[in-house]
Parts: sequence; C-alpha cells; structure tokens
Amino acid sequence: MTVNQYMRTVARGTVLFQEKDPGHEMFIVLKGSVELSTLSNKRKMILTNIPQGGFFGEMSLLVGDRRGYTAIASDNSVLLIINRDNFDEIAATNPQLIFRIMQGLAGRIRGLSACLREAGITEHSPWGHGSDKGSDQTAEKQTDKTEPSPGATDTATEPSAAAASPAFRDENLDTDKAVSRDNPAVSEQYTFNKKVKCPVCSNTFEALAIRDSRLKQVDRTDELRVIYEDIEPLKYNVWICPECLYAMRRNEFEKLSPIQKKKLANLTEQRKLRFTPNFKNVNTAGFAINAYLIAIDCCDGFIKSEGMDERVAGMWLNIAWLYDDLDEPDKALEARKNALEKFKAAYMSGHRSESQDQKIEYLVGRLAFGLGNLKEAREYWFRANSRRNGIALLKDMARDGLDKLKEVEQE
Repeated sequence: MTVNQYMRTVARGTVLFQEKDPGHEMFIVLKGSVELSTLSNKRKMILTNIPQGGFFGEMSLLVGDRRGYTAIASDNSVLLIINRDNFDEIAATNPQLIFRIMQGLAGRIRGLSACLREAGITEHSPWGHGSDKGSDQTAEKQTDKTEPSPGATDTATEPSAAAASPAFRDENLDTDKAVSRDNPAVSEQYTFNKKVKCPVCSNTFEALAIRDSRLKQVDRTDELRVIYEDIEPLKYNVWICPECLYAMRRNEFEKLSPIQKKKLANLTEQRKLRFTPNFKNVNTAGFAINAYLIAIDCCDGFIKSEGMDERVAGMWLNIAWLYDDLDEPDKALEARKNALEKFKAAYMSGHRSESQDQKIEYLVGRLAFGLGNLKEAREYWFRANSRRNGIALLKDMARDGLDKLKEVEQE
C-alpha cells in the first residue's frame, strides 16, 4: 500500500471527532486547516488552528487517550491518517515524515513548557492542584524546576489566621462529611505511595501522590477551579511530615533554604500544639483542609518574599473549594475572604508577567463579586478585560463578569 491510500479528503465544517471520544489515530494536515476547540463553562473555546503541514491527535495514537478536544475542518482539507496498523508501513516508506513528527512533538513540548511558565500554570498556580497536563511523564517521574523561596526570619511570629481562627481548627470539621473517602479502586488508579524525606527533621515517610498523567479534565468553574473525572486532586496536593508537622504543597515540599529549615524546626512544638491531623484519614477532604492550614502556618513563618502572598492566597482558595465539597458555606466564605485579602496583597507587591497579573485581577474581581463588593469587582474585572496581551479566556470571563454586574445593578 502507498501513503495515498491513507489520505482522507474532508469538506469544511466536517467534525473529525468530539472531545472525550475514544481514538487510536493521529492526523497530518496535507492541505487546508483544522480547528481544535474545547468546552469551558459550557462555552466553546478555540485552542488552536492546525495549518497545512501540522498534525494533531498524537496522544491517542501513542497511548490510546480519549480525545482532549474537538477537531473540525476549518477549510476543505486533505488529511493523512496514521494508526497503529499502518504506522510501521508509513515509517518504513517515509522515515522523513516520522522525523518531522518527532521534531514537531519536541517543539510542542518546549513551547508548552514555556507557555505554562509564562502563564503561571504550575503547582504555584493559585487555582488548582497544579497538574502539568502538557507533560507525557507520570507523576512518579516528574521533576520540579521551581526555585526555593528566599530566606526566612529567625524570630518567632504570631499565630497565623489558620491557627488562631476557631472556624478553621480541625476539631470543628464535620466529622461525618470530612472523612468521606474516595472509592478505593479510584484511589488506586490515580494515586501511589511515594517515599519522602522531610527537609526539616529528616524523617522519611510515605505520602500519597497523584498520577497527574491520568487526570481527565471535565469542567472549569468561574473561580478557575479545574474539575476532574472521578477524583479531586486537591485532597492529595499537600504533604505533611507526621514527625514535625511541616506541611507544604508537594512540588514545593523539599524546596527550603537553610534558614527556612531552621525556622520551621524551631516552631515544631508550636505546630503540634495548634494542629492535630488524623493520619488515618489521609485521603479525605477534612485531612486535606488541615494540611493546607498547616502549610499556610508554615508559610506565615517565612519572611515576605516574591510570590508568597499569591501562594498563600491560592491555598486559601483551595480550602474554600474543599469546604464547598463538604457543604460548609460559612467556612468556605471565610476562606474566600482570606484568599481575597492575600490576592490583593500579592497584586500590590512583586513583579509578574502580564498574564499572571491578569489572572489575579480576574480572581480578585470574582471573589469580590461573590462577597458583595461590586465596586471592587468592577475595578479588577475591567483591568483583566482591558489587557491587550492578556489571556483571551480570562478576558472573556472578565467581560462576562462585567455583564453580570450590570444585570445586578439593574435589578
């Protein structure tokens, strides 16, 4: 057989496949172009347009993943379809074609990594668990390229809001709700035990980690919370050392300076007095909330550094989402108030890219709107919408927010 026998001519508007469809082939655009899109908040979002010479669908060919987007021919097009049955033949007769695909994949990975760093969509990102969906590696093999935070003070600090506020003490969690666990089969599919060495006390323990490569996004909320199929990764995002109760998000857990290690070691007994996490409930929302609270307490012991307020703000927002899941609206509201305060502090200090500033602007607007501060919501949403080089999705969402404000004011 020749390559021509694997070609397919399609008319403009032809749907090649839908998001979440099963698939085992990739496509090379020999002529024309193909639009890739996804649904976000039930709205179509165009991801990219694959031009002549480009390709798509390679992950379905390589690992059999369900489609992560919808593909529609945006012009009359000619496509080369490569599947597992004809791959060897095409590779043997057209090795230069396979080399081009490998070059393209390498370029995409480099480009995606750069975009993620620019957009701040890493585990430092304040609105999610931090899965890097652009990576083909499993969580067991992932490495963290983030730099450790600058140093900390050597003097004791006042108890943090996490420790001092009765609303957030672990004994006030609704026990029946808080200990609801994921289905064991689901947990086994998406998590694994990882040996971790605590950088503060050198204790070695096992922590539950997420297999990020298996996560499947199904939705995104107005607060930019990513919803995944079957599991909530937020429950596993923070690790706690059972010996000294040092806690931090997993990609930042080992990234401590010598001064920070000393500071946290000196505050160990204070943490043990403030927090009593139940390590029998490690895969529950209640345990996760306590883990975030201890991590915030640890962060509050550091000297103010670039990105610290944004990091803490993100953890408060994660706590609010977990309280939403537990149907604890009052506690979720308090957590959102703390998140808003920290996001505004982050916005007023530090140096970020335009897209990072835009995301904080959008989130401040969204949180302010939810808390009834319409003037502040309008101010920040207007800024997010006015960013000339901002992220298109955030501009659209900020514009939608401004429309909601008009509706509220007209009522």
